[in-house]
Amino acid sequence: MKADIQQRLKWIKLYDQLGDTGLVCKRGGISCPTLRKWLKRYQTQGEQGLYSMSRQPHHSPNCKINEIERTNILLMYKSFFFQNHHPHFYLCFLSGLS
Repeated sequence: MKADIQQRLKWIKLYDQLGDTGLVCKRGGISCPTLRKWLKRYQTQGEQGLYSMSRQPHHSPNCKINEIERTNILLMYKSFFFQNHHPHFYLCFLSGLS
């Protein structure tokens, strides 16, 4: 187990012993929202929840499309099947995320 996971587990065990978020945060040198985040993840996912999650965005608003993709999006937008959907749906559909 990695050192950061062990540290988070120590904070959680200390909280279980003391029952005081403020005291655990002072002893651990962390903020209360951070402790609450790790407690919530631990309660819902167990030790697996103590691993850091990717901070990469799910989509990029600055993503550029090429001319072929643009043409396909416009054709699908005009088609009967897709006329009631948001344009973001077309991008997801084309990229295979739908």
